[in-house]
Amino acid sequence: MVSLKDLQENFKGVVSQPGDQEYDISRWSAAAEKRARFVLFPKNKEDISLAVRFAVAEKLDLAISGGRHGTLGQSSSEGVVIDMRKYLNGICVDALNKLVNVQGGCCIAKLEEETIKHGLSVVTGVSSDVGVVGHLLGGGYGLSVGMHGLGVDNIVSATVVIADGSIIFADENENSDLFWAIRGGGSNFGVVVEVKLKLHDQRPDAFVADMAWPREKLPEIVEEINRWRPNQPINETVCLLFVQPPSGKPIIAMKAFKISDRAEGEAAFKRFVSLGPVFHNPRQVPWEKLCTMADEIKTQRCAYIAQGAFINHLRLQDLEKLWNEWMNVVTTTPASSSCVMFEFYHCLRLSQVPVDATAYACRTQDIPVLIAGGCPDLAAWNAERVKRDMLRLKDIIESQYSPDEGGKLPQTHICGYPNYADSFAIEAESDEYVQAVFGKNYHRLQRIKKKYDPNMVFNKWFPIRPEN
Repeated sequence: MVSLKDLQENFKGVVSQPGDQEYDISRWSAAAEKRARFVLFPKNKEDISLAVRFAVAEKLDLAISGGRHGTLGQSSSEGVVIDMRKYLNGICVDALNKLVNVQGGCCIAKLEEETIKHGLSVVTGVSSDVGVVGHLLGGGYGLSVGMHGLGVDNIVSATVVIADGSIIFADENENSDLFWAIRGGGSNFGVVVEVKLKLHDQRPDAFVADMAWPREKLPEIVEEINRWRPNQPINETVCLLFVQPPSGKPIIAMKAFKISDRAEGEAAFKRFVSLGPVFHNPRQVPWEKLCTMADEIKTQRCAYIAQGAFINHLRLQDLEKLWNEWMNVVTTTPASSSCVMFEFYHCLRLSQVPVDATAYACRTQDIPVLIAGGCPDLAAWNAERVKRDMLRLKDIIESQYSPDEGGKLPQTHICGYPNYADSFAIEAESDEYVQAVFGKNYHRLQRIKKKYDPNMVFNKWFPIRPEN
């Protein structure tokens, strides 16, 4: 049993409470902020063990914070928050063996900056302040997914503090059940203090083209994307967005990426330039800056709710319906800073990994979609209203699922990409959505949950119920 006195005397990091100078509950989404009794900033894995044992002894709700991007409080608590960003954000690159150790509070921007110095990179996303570990444990799409698979498939080992405070090393040979479970099972099994990741050779820059069109161009854009997709090279990614700039009318935007030089990039995407964008900004971007490409979507402090979807085909009539409904959301509801983003990664490699190879079960070539409802006027924020709006948009998006696939989403896709499915991730009344996300892996996860966390100390993201 660890008392508050024990914690304060033995914790090497910072123990903060409301009113303390170090106390910080800020989150990427203002909607996710909760007034915690204790925010703990650990300096080592022993601190984390002490913090977990303290929370359990005092029967306090516990949350883990690595990047603070969960929009509905997955990293927040009114009890205890273990926040690794302040001290446990280190990186150690082993360039010779193409491996990197990454601590639990490290963000994507810092990792990219360090690894590209060696001409290497990992599979990560395009939002700079997202926590690396949380991003990977929930799947881990990124610009190099076509070449190297999902981020979750590039994890070599992990150090985990489990519910009884034990510090456990896990890889394919040692505690292999836990290693299997965290790769897709997220924070369900403990605090992942550190991961070892595969590194891959990486050129120092990539081609990026930003383009924008008015609504009237939607038919041509959809037609051209559908022509491009069947032969999409593994080093090309296109993101198509419905977005409203801070000053201006709603537009259709595109971010086109090619891991190549400028000449190859311009040749690859001239098909979209030929559609006559009203804005076009082609350029070479240093590799470490690519992860800032999504940062501009959020230009001010907002309350956000994120939701995910999957589709396997773009169909014009459904996108037109989506545009009309999205316009209604951004012009007549508090969620005026909302956007929809279709992410066209090359997904063959990730789909070739067996569903039961890791806990991550969404192993298809389908297109992940992010639906983000944002409200800059915090006084007007209505979480239930925004959630309903985002789910309505999700339903329209998923109506595009091709009849060639039976017209029905796979069970594992019902919630969308798990890292985007915030409104489903926090649902605790039943495990309906948890079962859907993990599919046939769920019962195995329940057995592992019973072994490592039988009392559900870790319950903030698609909470797995222990085997009965």
